[in-house]
Amino acid sequence: EYLLYGHKTSSADMISLMNLKSKRRIEAMKLVIANLKSLIEPIVEFYKTDTKLVSDVKEASNSLVNVLIDVTYRLREFRVGEPAGLVVKFKDEPNPERFEYYKSGLSTEAIKSILEAQSKIMGSQGYSNFGTLATSNGASDVVTKINGLIAEAMSIVNGFDKPIEEYVTTTGYDPKIKKLYDLLTELQSVYYESLIEALSLTAKIIEADGD
Repeated sequence: EYLLYGHKTSSADMISLMNLKSKRRIEAMKLVIANLKSLIEPIVEFYKTDTKLVSDVKEASNSLVNVLIDVTYRLREFRVGEPAGLVVKFKDEPNPERFEYYKSGLSTEAIKSILEAQSKIMGSQGYSNFGTLATSNGASDVVTKINGLIAEAMSIVNGFDKPIEEYVTTTGYDPKIKKLYDLLTELQSVYYESLIEALSLTAKIIEADGD
């Protein structure tokens, strides 16, 4: 993001910077993209060819639920809580520059993508997913609760009519930010406690989670 947007520099200035020194910034971006691709390709290949993990439903379920817990925790703490000053580390010290994509103003899209991914895993789709598996194994009420929380959080994010970075200042934040934070806190709790218990799985301790 820094290579593309600098210190929230204007597009015209960034284009000028990209053309300096034989377009070194552009070449650096190409290296970053190539590196990201090299990290993603083994993951894609794993999902295409793995048979060991999916053959053990219990272990696969454990892994997936713990990832959902961790992702929701990080979404709540780092992507929403830290910028708004709602976490212990930055208590009552909001600063929009802590948003993940402050320079580009794309933090809203990042949050939305994470919620959409969870909906695809847990929500009613045109295919069987983990929500289907959990429902068939006695966790119907929990799955309904999870999908309701995801939908509420998504409704708040979709309701932003400007980048989320503009809903936080160094002196405060819009009430919708606190509502989103609270919904994510509840969502993590439902994953961590209710879903784990309903499916008789094992929760892992989340690093730095004080809850």
